[in-house]
Amino acid sequence: MSFSSSPCVLVDLETSPSVVFIKDLELTKVPKTSSDQVMLNEDEDAKVEGTGSGFIWDKFGHIVTNYHVVAKLATDISGLQRCKVFLADTKGNSFYREGKIIGFDPTYDLAVLKVNIEENMD
Repeated sequence: MSFSSSPCVLVDLETSPSVVFIKDLELTKVPKTSSDQVMLNEDEDAKVEGTGSGFIWDKFGHIVTNYHVVAKLATDISGLQRCKVFLADTKGNSFYREGKIIGFDPTYDLAVLKVNIEENMD
């Protein structure tokens, strides 16, 4: 995967690939900034707790995945769990966003995440 270094990535969800890759991460220490500002470096700051796939549900950034992929995030009480969602723009450039859990149902092994699709790349 190559990551886009463009300052702003516009995602056209109607023509870009709809399948995403998801990593459920556990931070090794409590971040000093809010979760929206934490850049996740798996080698130093986090360990991978689970991986899986999902798909883009709508143009608002909702992602459908399996509950077991994000189970640790869904049940997190420590504040150390994060979810990294890897997407692709219309040009095929890969990038990631932090996914926020919106809802889940362990019985049906379903979960819904939301990513900010208009966020600027740093």
